[in-house]
Amino acid sequence: MYFKGKRIVIIGATGGLGSAYAERFLKEGAYVFLVGRSKEKLEALCLQLSMKLPIVSADITNEESLVHAAEKIKDWSDKIDIVINATGYDVRKSLLKHSQKEIEQSLSVNLLGSILMTKVFLPLLKDEKGSTIVHSGGFVDGRLAFPYYSADVASRAGLFSFLESMNRELKQEKSTIRLTYFCPNAANTEAEMPFHKVWKEMGIRVSSVDEVAGVLLRGLRKQRKVIFMGRGTSLFAKLNLLSPRLADRLLLNKYGRILQKYLR
Repeated sequence: MYFKGKRIVIIGATGGLGSAYAERFLKEGAYVFLVGRSKEKLEALCLQLSMKLPIVSADITNEESLVHAAEKIKDWSDKIDIVINATGYDVRKSLLKHSQKEIEQSLSVNLLGSILMTKVFLPLLKDEKGSTIVHSGGFVDGRLAFPYYSADVASRAGLFSFLESMNRELKQEKSTIRLTYFCPNAANTEAEMPFHKVWKEMGIRVSSVDEVAGVLLRGLRKQRKVIFMGRGTSLFAKLNLLSPRLADRLLLNKYGRILQKYLR
């Protein structure tokens, strides 16, 4: 009953994972506020969930838009327990094939948007243990630099380092709030579906959205600052951090050939 009665805001609620999180938190007895870019899609999600939930449209890359959303959330509740950032944008192909717009979008949504959202929404949180803003990162801790993920991994690694810095800042300020980095598996969502064949050849199982939501909730109950999905993912992160050269030899050479086959 950890989440019963808690006030939870989900940003990017209409995405494949965001909607799964909303459904799971509601089943756990939480009060949920939905945020997304499209008001029409948010209303459709409420119909799908068979519930009339508070909603507001917002652009995560625009501070004014986020401030407007925060004001609506304040009207709903004085203080929030958890904010989930389920937004994300990635491009998987050779850097030479990236357009400037794609590079800017990767950095704008994954890094700039996450920083702006943290700045605006942090004052909404209760200053108590367990209060957190969760950001969704890339594969492993965002710093395992797969080939053909260059702009994406740059934004995710920047996000991971931003959260490290902010958690130290919050601790220095004697706040009990902590920020969380969540690394989900490749999931069975519409956005990820074109890449399922890549993960299959790499030997990495595609998870259901319910599995991803379950791992997120378990990590939040344990109040972890970094939540990895899968034991292998955690090992990848440690190996890459301790010895990038060994990571290349054992993992990335094999995976690199597969990624080159599909994403070059």
